[in-house]
Amino acid sequence: DDASPDLLSPLGRHLAALPTHPRIGKMLVVGCLLGCEHEVLNIAGFLSAKGPLTMAPDARRHEQQWAREELMREIGFVSDHLLWALLLSDWEQLNIGQRRHMAQRYGLVFERMGDAIRERQLLAEALVAAGLLARAAPCDAVDLRSRANWPL
Repeated sequence: DDASPDLLSPLGRHLAALPTHPRIGKMLVVGCLLGCEHEVLNIAGFLSAKGPLTMAPDARRHEQQWAREELMREIGFVSDHLLWALLLSDWEQLNIGQRRHMAQRYGLVFERMGDAIRERQLLAEALVAAGLLARAAPCDAVDLRSRANWPL
């Protein structure tokens, strides 16, 4: 936009307002425009936080990888990113004991799941402040298995 003093495009101004890498920011902006903000916020939460996978011994790591692949086949996913969005959505529906079981089964670091949720919330708040999202808590208690736009 030549008329603006910062010489940023409208998209560039939105991306500059978001506290994340521009690639993740662009994913968030497009997700809001396409109506799949829940899914994209979950994916962005994972991408913004430290990697959620444990460094398990080889035998255990293969079991955990098999469990994640089985879940992908069950749901019909072809994308790891969609799997992360679903795992984060499922995580929030569980009590602490169920979360520990889920972490062991899929090879997830319990604390990093919390980090991904906090990152997602910060990004959601930034989207609200930028005027791209209507409310600050768009992901609370959303069952993405029944509601999600998975064939993004």
